[in-house]
Amino acid sequence: MNASSASDIAIAIPDGYKIARKDRTNQVGGGIAIIFKSSINVTTSTEDTPLAAELMPIHTDPRTTLRGTLIYRPPGPRTLFSESITDFISWHALASPDFILLGDLNFHLEQNNDTNTTTLLANLANLGLKQLVNTPTHIAGHTLDPIFSASNHVSFSHSSEIHWTDHRCVHFTFRRKTLHLRTQPISRRPWNKISTEQLLSTLNHNQPTITSDANNAALNLTQWITNCSDNLAPLRRLPRQTNTRKPQWFTDALKESKKTCRTLEKT
Repeated sequence: MNASSASDIAIAIPDGYKIARKDRTNQVGGGIAIIFKSSINVTTSTEDTPLAAELMPIHTDPRTTLRGTLIYRPPGPRTLFSESITDFISWHALASPDFILLGDLNFHLEQNNDTNTTTLLANLANLGLKQLVNTPTHIAGHTLDPIFSASNHVSFSHSSEIHWTDHRCVHFTFRRKTLHLRTQPISRRPWNKISTEQLLSTLNHNQPTITSDANNAALNLTQWITNCSDNLAPLRRLPRQTNTRKPQWFTDALKESKKTCRTLEKT
């Protein structure tokens, strides 16, 4: 990228927005990118892939569960692509209930009698991903730019013409409130703030009721201890954040086992 192209990119970004991109390294021009509001915390991954395609995993603010992969597959052989893309995105798709795969696949997804298309759709369906775009996205009448997701919060809206390209702009919505990390009440007593004198004074001036019945005696003792504790160190509630870590069950070993299984299925 030279100074001129950098200037062109800067002009194309509206005020209040940022861009994340993955440039092609083997030729001048091209690549994939996403433009997003500056208020949204977006991180991208530039991990290498053996696929004959350009991919860029996208993560958003941890307060949401939105995660995605942006893809561009140049025209060319499609035979092995379906298996390869499934292996690549399987972890990403399982890591979030609101995963989205979108971009330009150069598959005619409206052709249900095409073997490569049906294989791709079936493999992604095994990950719970459904193709949402139901209108042509190219001026020739083909659906080349899909949106795959398993989320009930993602929905296709419409496509619109763009005068400077032969593809249409695909519009979709993601309707889910920001997760204000739910808290679970944790009660805690500040025992370290109690002096020995305070403790002895409270215990000496407040004695439990004596009774011959063992059950009542236990209840009275418990209530006495609780009352003393409330006077000396009242309970304080502290917030605890919900655990938002990725699923621990989907390990690297399981990922490799899935690849081995698919390899055996193809033989």
